Amino acid sequence: MDITDMILKHKGMRYGRRFQIGDPETAHTVLLSFNDQDENPYIQFGEHCSAEQIAAILNYANLAIPSFTEVRFQDTSNFPVANKRTYTRLYAFSIAFNGASWYEYHLNARHSQQTAYRSAVGRMMFSEEYKSATTYRAFLYQSAFAFEVMDELKPYYEAANTFNAFFQSLPTADRARLTSDWIHEFMKYHLGNDICGYNTEWIIPLPIITVDDANYYYPTTDIRHTPLYNTFGLDVSDI
Repeated sequence: MDITDMILKHKGMRYGRRFQIGDPETAHTVLLSFNDQDENPYIQFGEHCSAEQIAAILNYANLAIPSFTEVRFQDTSNFPVANKRTYTRLYAFSIAFNGASWYEYHLNARHSQQTAYRSAVGRMMFSEEYKSATTYRAFLYQSAFAFEVMDELKPYYEAANTFNAFFQSLPTADRARLTSDWIHEFMKYHLGNDICGYNTEWIIPLPIITVDDANYYYPTTDIRHTPLYNTFGLDVSDI
């Protein structure tokens, strides 16, 4: 993958450095910008960029700038739902159908409370005892979702002995339609606001070893990625 490495100048004076991969006109692009006076670089994604592009540009910057060793961010990424004028939180949807977040699966990201996070996900998704303690009526209360899918979900819910089995039993073509209105509230209820809230912090250690996503499920490649910020550890003299 070709990466453009450019020095940013204004009236002949340098003020930063930018890395770019892909074609901005088709949204298959990633921009990584550093300001000489700011320790927080900005990473901007096109909606059609790939995990391979993100990993490539971060790894390139990691080699070019020795103190750029990790990225910290809040995962508020989302994706459009077909036939709806809404977006769904990718984080919650990905946990439901893949057992991990998009960034965790593709870029080896880890939660700032990794042990508690993985323990909570494992218990909620795979414990038969945990699922049996949640009646369908309680599930409806916890989810606070649109009632038009209530009757469709009930047979899948009552036939499953774990939440993972429930999510995996939903027809692939209908998963986004059946869950988009409630999946975030459901995950936040069961995993807690510290793990599934909007302000939870994630870390991507550099360099990244990418993972084949052949077994990863999500209904679209159009993802509105969170702009990422590295929040510490960067020496601006390295830029």
